[in-house]
Amino acid sequence: MFSILNFNKNVLSSAVSAALLVTVSQITLAQESTETVPSVTDTKMEQVLVSATRFEVEGINTAANISVVTAQDIANSGASNVLDVLRGQAGIQVRDSLGTGNSGTISMRGFGGNASSNTLILVDGRKLNNPTLEGPALGSIALKDVERIEIINGSASVLFGEQAVAGVINIITYRPQAGEVQGWIEASRGTDDLERYQTQFSQGFGNGLSFNASAEERRENGYRDNNEASYTNYFASVRLDKTWGSVFVEQQKIEDRLNLANSLSEQDVEIDRRKSNVIDAFNDTNTDVFRTGVDIKIIEDIRFLAEFTDRDSDTIGDFGDTGFGTFAFSKDTRVKSFTPRVVGKFSTTYGDTLVTLGYDNITSFYQTSFGSDAEQEIEAIYGQLIVPVMKDLTFSVGYRDSEAEDSNLASNAKNTENADALELGLSYQVSSQVRLFARSAEGFRFGNIDENAGTLSGVNFLKPQTSKSLEAGIDVLLGDSNITVTVFDLDLEDEIFYDAIIPNASGFFNSTLGFKAGANINLDSSNRRGATIEVDYPLTDKLTLSSNFSYVDAELTSGSYQGNKVPYVAEYSGNVSGVYFMNSSWAFYLSGNYTGSRYKSGDEANDSSQISAQWLWYANAKYTLDQWTANFRVNNLTGEEVAGFQSTRGLFPAAEREVEVSVSYAF
Repeated sequence: MFSILNFNKNVLSSAVSAALLVTVSQITLAQESTETVPSVTDTKMEQVLVSATRFEVEGINTAANISVVTAQDIANSGASNVLDVLRGQAGIQVRDSLGTGNSGTISMRGFGGNASSNTLILVDGRKLNNPTLEGPALGSIALKDVERIEIINGSASVLFGEQAVAGVINIITYRPQAGEVQGWIEASRGTDDLERYQTQFSQGFGNGLSFNASAEERRENGYRDNNEASYTNYFASVRLDKTWGSVFVEQQKIEDRLNLANSLSEQDVEIDRRKSNVIDAFNDTNTDVFRTGVDIKIIEDIRFLAEFTDRDSDTIGDFGDTGFGTFAFSKDTRVKSFTPRVVGKFSTTYGDTLVTLGYDNITSFYQTSFGSDAEQEIEAIYGQLIVPVMKDLTFSVGYRDSEAEDSNLASNAKNTENADALELGLSYQVSSQVRLFARSAEGFRFGNIDENAGTLSGVNFLKPQTSKSLEAGIDVLLGDSNITVTVFDLDLEDEIFYDAIIPNASGFFNSTLGFKAGANINLDSSNRRGATIEVDYPLTDKLTLSSNFSYVDAELTSGSYQGNKVPYVAEYSGNVSGVYFMNSSWAFYLSGNYTGSRYKSGDEANDSSQISAQWLWYANAKYTLDQWTANFRVNNLTGEEVAGFQSTRGLFPAAEREVEVSVSYAF
């Protein structure tokens, strides 16, 4: 067991002591006087957030940039998967080599090839990231079940642990309320013989009992040859809410059948971008997820929350016949997590002080047909304190201490690594229209099972990657318009990095990439810095415009490629979008997503041609009549010929113009 709270950090002791001293004194003053200190935040629109504290709290003045995508935003866009929703968000770049929208890689703050291990994806706090290089199964979330998506820009390792280096995307699903009954059924047809059928029904009873059930089935031939897909997703939950708290149980079953089209050379694409050079390559995955949890009121304003999740994924597949025979494989990935915590809210002179204390345990087991059997256990304790130290000035401090135990079951090798993170932040509400925030946040991640299996000779396990980031920002509210500007500087030590030139020790066959080459190493250092600007502007009562712009300078500051740009990271990116409500029935949506030029993935030497900058446009027309809703969605409106992913080894052509028509009935 690791040494808990072995800080060795004078700054943390001083910060915590000062914060506790101020908090205690404020509680005392608040008990002595019933007079409420006026605050400009009283006039500010309050928002319920989970990602700032790991429990639902309203109107928190936190030192971070947290963007929120609402259910109404999603409905207006007509998007049918999470990837399409996230494409237009500030600072996010998407990689999708499969083209189905079910899985992809989300890159934030300048992470390229290993982005899936540095951006944490959550569903109601449940981790979707895998202990391997395989991307999270974003298709497991039915968009119509989503209440909102909270996006934390920047490190959140203190609250959420490893992999939250660049940011966190927390998808919050709908929860039925007492006395509420709702349901819907939807059918969709689209390009490449797409068929999609979805349904959902939920009810909340007066005795506190509620349930929610949904199902989705999708079939399509795919844009390319040998790219047929079949997908089913079943979900059910039961919840009991009482005065003492709540308890819930969830079960989900996913069947994902996908034929795999391989990457093509640029010459192949010129001849036929739809073709595939492999025959009968496929990847079939069955996933079962069980989750249960409690939220118990210990005393007034102090609660105990805990969740247990068991996710079991079984995969069989074949990389197909390219003329040299086939390569069949199987994988079994099982992830169990237990996340108890105590949260409290205390009234102080200048507002509520929020305290979170918790323990996380995540155990992953990975077994494959090619011998890379491994087990990884990560456990941690953490704490966070958010306290208003003056009128409209909030101070936050948090700390996490983590340990990872890795076992290579094939070689019987074991390894233990420790990592910690400290976060300090200030948020100042200058007026009802202006907020300033600044924070210093450390982050980390451990080498995953795939990465540890492909290291240099003599290196059995990688060192933890650590980071230190500084960021500052301003929120400006001008009437109904909102402007947010954030700047950041992120330094990494021992960045876990794939070097395509150096051969690995064992000729390990990478379970995700499917080839023997290169090695995973620890770089001495690297740096990302940049800025984002987000603007929401209701032009009229009927027309709302939004835009964002991101600049990222991602540079390798050590190793063989010192001074070079991080591949597959665009220096400039942005989005412009608008929603026009013609009347109570018709709404029109248009979005343009810009991605600047960038080096191909794997081109750490920066010596090959860059991927050209591109604009992709998305449009939707929504018609509502009583309980009926129809959407006419067009992806890649102008029919651009682009790649969902491109590396020095080849590219995966993305679909040109795609059309999807859906009709739903609410009952």
